[in-house]
Amino acid sequence: MPTFHQYIYEMLYNGEDGDLWILNDENSSFIFQKVSENLKCKNLFILLLNTFNIKYLHIYNFKEKNENALYFFLQNIKKKIEEIVFYKLSIYDKLIISLNNFLNILDPKKIIFLDTYIKQDLKITEHLIILNEYIFFDGCMIYDINKIKNENIILKIDSVKDIIMNSQQGEEETQIFSMKNTNRWYENTDEKVKNLYSNLFEMNQIEENVKIFESLNLTYEFCGFGCFYESNGDFHNISITLNKLKLKQFLIKDMQIEKNIKEIIIKDSEIDPNFLKDIFNITELESLTINNSELFIGNDIKLNNKSVKYFSFSPKNDKNCRYFFVLVAFMKNLREIYLKFYNEIVFISSYTQIMYIEELIVQKNEFLVYFIDYFEMRFNLNSKSILNSILDFNRVEVSLNQLFEKNLLKRIYKLTLEDMIVYKKDSGAFRNLSNLKNLKISEIYLSNIYFSELFCNSKEYKIEKLYFYEISIKEIDLEFISRLRKLKDLIFYACYIPKNASFYTKISFLNEIYLEIWYKKNSYS
Repeated sequence: MPTFHQYIYEMLYNGEDGDLWILNDENSSFIFQKVSENLKCKNLFILLLNTFNIKYLHIYNFKEKNENALYFFLQNIKKKIEEIVFYKLSIYDKLIISLNNFLNILDPKKIIFLDTYIKQDLKITEHLIILNEYIFFDGCMIYDINKIKNENIILKIDSVKDIIMNSQQGEEETQIFSMKNTNRWYENTDEKVKNLYSNLFEMNQIEENVKIFESLNLTYEFCGFGCFYESNGDFHNISITLNKLKLKQFLIKDMQIEKNIKEIIIKDSEIDPNFLKDIFNITELESLTINNSELFIGNDIKLNNKSVKYFSFSPKNDKNCRYFFVLVAFMKNLREIYLKFYNEIVFISSYTQIMYIEELIVQKNEFLVYFIDYFEMRFNLNSKSILNSILDFNRVEVSLNQLFEKNLLKRIYKLTLEDMIVYKKDSGAFRNLSNLKNLKISEIYLSNIYFSELFCNSKEYKIEKLYFYEISIKEIDLEFISRLRKLKDLIFYACYIPKNASFYTKISFLNEIYLEIWYKKNSYS
């Protein structure tokens, strides 16, 4: 689930997976070293390089000693690049020469410098500053407290810009953008930091196409406000955290603020229906998190949202857990859902709106089956029928077989079972988990059943990592494990295993095998 800090660069650049090429110090230096040894290989690689559809070029973490590899790629890419991102590297004169020589060939529309340390004397040539858009983010996080009274935070969101601008008029110690309130990833002198952007340009060249951003993080007892703050006073990618509040309305008068709200996090609060309606109406909201909060939802509630892609929900109690489905039914374009109550579930939705589960932690079964039943039916039910149905829900204990026969679990790749009893009736529960890659079995009591009996012996599985904690392992289980041809990591921690385990476990194909034998007086049967 993306957080504000994972959004931190999204609005600064584009980048589509199929059109994005990432150059980092390690892979680029390796390729450069290999192709430089032979002229024929070098020419063939340059030919191959220009067959790729490259629109976005990201350049990461180059060391000065390997800068020749970077210049080699910049010199030999003949494609029209729309966007170049420099991330966490030092800008030296040789790179400026390279940019001045080759940018007219690459012809990027945008050049972005993220967390870069500029250590050069040369400038970007005038024809490039006119033709391109330049964006700078220097890696500083700005923190401040006590600029807004807690009890008025909802009413004062519209006034955040005024508060920031007013703070800049006072003493440096009280300024939000004071150097004393910044936390930079690199050590630098104040004077060099102040000249960070002007080092690349002549002062008369810095026009509207040069944009400078700071990352602002205001933290209070009852709320938080994070965003990108542009030097012209605009906010971008706003994240708002609300904590321990009675939330009745969320009205934003400043349209520039509202259209840039990307994330809302609500913790330990009381949420009225009108507040839900207000935040569902935020047209650019992408991520919504509700943790341990009391929801008040009536049968007549009507919500609609097409912008939220990521939804995280940790209900306060059983009743509010049921409202999870009501909220999901009103979000039309969800891609990822994180749910934590008795279990932890990560739901993933494809672009075709088919919902499936990729990650699952199972501790209790009764609620989990209930969730999955309603997810499988949600596209055939309206929200009102879901709301009426959940009020009649009664918990029932189910077997693992009943649970894993659900279609939503067929594509699961990461599964954890914790603190449960597994019975003979659960045999074959994992037989159809053909995509499972990571399996953790922790503190499970196996009642008249072997671990391996959860699978089908005649099928081949793709499991890459197995982790056992306080489990009784038998020879038949080791035989099954030895047939897992994709297995890379095998961990037994505090387990009971046979003395001849090495006979069955073929460790030649493992990246790691970790054994910790731990015997107790009261062992499993």
